[in-house]
Amino acid sequence: MSENQVDHHPAMWAPSSIGEPMRFDHVPVVDGRYWLAISLASIFGCNLGDLISSPLHWNHWIGLAPLAALFAVLLSGERRSASATEAWYWAVVVVLRAAATNLADLATHTFGWPYPAIILGLTATQVILVLPILPRLRVAADGAGRPAANSWYWASMLMAGTLGTVIGDGVADQLGLGTGFGTLLLGVGFIGILTLGYGSRWVTKASYWAAIVAVRAAGTTAGDWLAFSDGRQGGFSLNLGLPLSAIVTGALFAGVLWFRAASQDDAVTRLNKPVKSSRASLQSAAKPLCWLVMGLAGLSVIFSTELPILFDKEGNNHHFLLLLVQDRLLFVPHALGGVLAMVVGPVQFSIRLRRRHLRLHRILGRVYAYSVLVATVTAVAISWSRPLFLATLVQSSAWFVCTLLAIATARNGYIVQHRQWMIRSYAMTFTFISLRFLNFIPAYANMSDANFTLVNIIVSFLSISIPTIVFDWHELTTKKACAPAGDPSGAWLQHH
Repeated sequence: MSENQVDHHPAMWAPSSIGEPMRFDHVPVVDGRYWLAISLASIFGCNLGDLISSPLHWNHWIGLAPLAALFAVLLSGERRSASATEAWYWAVVVVLRAAATNLADLATHTFGWPYPAIILGLTATQVILVLPILPRLRVAADGAGRPAANSWYWASMLMAGTLGTVIGDGVADQLGLGTGFGTLLLGVGFIGILTLGYGSRWVTKASYWAAIVAVRAAGTTAGDWLAFSDGRQGGFSLNLGLPLSAIVTGALFAGVLWFRAASQDDAVTRLNKPVKSSRASLQSAAKPLCWLVMGLAGLSVIFSTELPILFDKEGNNHHFLLLLVQDRLLFVPHALGGVLAMVVGPVQFSIRLRRRHLRLHRILGRVYAYSVLVATVTAVAISWSRPLFLATLVQSSAWFVCTLLAIATARNGYIVQHRQWMIRSYAMTFTFISLRFLNFIPAYANMSDANFTLVNIIVSFLSISIPTIVFDWHELTTKKACAPAGDPSGAWLQHH
């Protein structure tokens, strides 16, 4: 039976459906890339759930309310969506994962229920009541399965996420393994369960849901390992802090979805009507997610790095503030130029704005270019004869050159190349955030001027080289078709 046949026979879903299921072309195929994406979704959702309840000073009850509202909005939007994209599915998965984190913490921390009782209760409910009602994965002609994402599926996903969170916290805290060793143990268990289900391609209920619980458990300890300090003697963790950990895991998750879509760029059809390719749809949906992650990164830097310096009541940054006052005639235009470039840049990437208001797009482009010019010139002037002059010179030069090339390609009519150079330019703009983001790492904060210069140069290089690799990914990974012997004119290529 083909995928389209399954999609055209909704009656096959009827015995175990409550509510309307997600569209077939909105649900991903369960394969190796699926488990990679859901692993990162598990870690990101764990950090997001903790971020909602802890730094925002919401308790676990209040934190569930916005997640429930967002869940309803996503399901409603998915049913009205005309494009074929998996973004709806993955957004709901992350929201439910965050909600499961709050539910587990509510049971273990707020109510103080014992871990073994919660684990046994959730396992019994999942096995006895939920699994018999759940529909099997929909299997295509090639043997690949896709979840039948109806209301029972999402309820089971929430329950499995809660169960996995309790297991992860229990292994780390109750068994005393800590988040580091707990992640290793649960990660090995997850890989073992995936291996056992590989023969069936995870289309059976047991193999699929056992892996879901396992990835939730491993994701819990991995998220805590990234975000928090392991206070155990001999324990180890990255201790990035919740905001940084959530942004890093969110960015990795968005990147995996991006490249997952890039490998599925064949056009899909729904009810014999052409729609956007899965790659174009998911990349379009991933763009606002990327801007959201970058915006959160910027806010975290402002509130954790910049504002504490400007409003330092203890005098720890007195020398730095004196330098700002001394160079205020250069610092003020530098700051204004950098902020303008940071704010105007994302607006310039709006396709809708460019199509409907081309004149405004060009005006904002000039504002961005002049902002970069002012920011780079004043940065070099401020750092003149100071230890970080070389780092500032390299960073400012790369920023200015990328912007200049973006202007040149636009004036010459090479719009694709213009967009690529603008992306490189804005990546250099964002080094204001990315370099300060590293302040969360103690070793970086205490680094010598020479090492800081080296890191600055490396970050500038990566800001240009990573977009370049992405732009040329097809050429780097796909061999160009060659014309057969005896056809030097290249006519063969015109028909292929």
